[in-house]
Amino acid sequence: MFKDSEKIRAAIFDVDGTLLNSTPMWNKLTFAFAEKMGIAAPDALFRTLNSLSLEQCATYYHDVLHVEGTVEEIHEGIITLAREGYAKEVPEITGAAAFLKALSERHIPAAVATASDIASLRP
Repeated sequence: MFKDSEKIRAAIFDVDGTLLNSTPMWNKLTFAFAEKMGIAAPDALFRTLNSLSLEQCATYYHDVLHVEGTVEEIHEGIITLAREGYAKEVPEITGAAAFLKALSERHIPAAVATASDIASLRP
């Protein structure tokens, strides 16, 4: 997997789409949350929200789609669904765990970065 000549000193990985195949879950969650809140979600909603942070998504639901509640309450509702999704239906990207293990065996520090709720990703 690694050649002796390769000098990786550290690695940072995005979680969604790099370590975990979470895109299908987020797509499903986008529409499930809208339905739960009693609104008709536009077809392009996932594409619109996909590039936003969770806080920005909550604001979009509130300001544009007029979901009831505060932005903070909407944010918590999204996080609740995401935690369920990560726990029950999000698989790893093939080879991600093996690559992380190889880094660890070589004492190469690795970290993750995410726009998702970090607590949702912990077992």
